[in-house]
Amino acid sequence: MFDNAGHHPDYRASVDGHVWCFTEAQTRATVTVQAGGDRMTFNWEWKNGGTSWLPLCDRNAVRDRDLPANGLSKS
Repeated sequence: MFDNAGHHPDYRASVDGHVWCFTEAQTRATVTVQAGGDRMTFNWEWKNGGTSWLPLCDRNAVRDRDLPANGLSKS
């Protein structure tokens, strides 16, 4: 996988219950999957060349159960 700058970081992944963690040298993410799997919360951090983790972005994803599994419109 490549990011928007053309880099392809090698993430280490772990799962503990409903929490998924992805970590590499300069970025890391924690993804929390709610019970039932209909909602996910993403928290990304980065180092920006330093040693301290800094907030990068937070995202929420919600499943739309009215869409078919392929995500395309029913029409």
